Amino acid sequence: MLMKCQLCGHENQLGAIFCRGCGGKLDTELLRPKVEHTESSGGFGSVIRKLMGFIIFSALVAVIAMLFYPDDLSNYSPLSGDNAAKAAKEKFESILKKAEQGFGNDTYTLTAPEATYLYNSYFLAKTAAPGSDKPANAAPAPANATPASAEAPAYNIEKVVFDIDSVGFVHIILRTKLFDKIPVTFELKGSVVNAPTKEVGKPSITFSAIEYKMGHMPVKFAEQQVLDKFMPTLTGRKIEQILKAITKIEVNDAKNFVVKF
Repeated sequence: MLMKCQLCGHENQLGAIFCRGCGGKLDTELLRPKVEHTESSGGFGSVIRKLMGFIIFSALVAVIAMLFYPDDLSNYSPLSGDNAAKAAKEKFESILKKAEQGFGNDTYTLTAPEATYLYNSYFLAKTAAPGSDKPANAAPAPANATPASAEAPAYNIEKVVFDIDSVGFVHIILRTKLFDKIPVTFELKGSVVNAPTKEVGKPSITFSAIEYKMGHMPVKFAEQQVLDKFMPTLTGRKIEQILKAITKIEVNDAKNFVVKF
């Protein structure tokens, strides 16, 4: 193979450094093949990196959606009808009277919708309306109930729902707002635990949670933070008095709460 001199055009043997015709130095770089360092967009490594990035992004979006997309609570049957509401109110007044008297052996059976209705109507301290000391949208309390403003502060809690699943576990769902702006739900799943003996002046029931949720997602290592969200729900009117008076709460075969004094 011959190599032409770029100055005089004389043909020289491949590998020569100087031209035999004019003595000028030959430019050997002209004979080297050009190599373009380009990365194929369809390479296997590039596809894997893009796929992993998409998977990670999708997982983050899914986690955020499950955490902050609140349960609309439509799966839980509400108490409907004037007769059902009236019956529930009568049970509440009887339970409250029993707690105030502090003696006697009585048993009351409450469905999950009844417990939800009564708790939100008569126990839960709700957010006060602007410029008012009265909780917003609060149902009228019975004549013998103490006003909420005298016993409990108002908290930004929208609703508490009680439910009993097919296995017998109790679910307590709290709908509230983070930073007073972001709607979110928290959920506890577990069982009511009754003390072996009743001590006067002390609650004899506790709730043992086995699962904690924020939104639709179970959370780990943040159980206490979830429990803290439920603490304001225990400050409504007459709750402490009733809890101290109750001897036992059980879940019967019909998936109802059986409250014993």
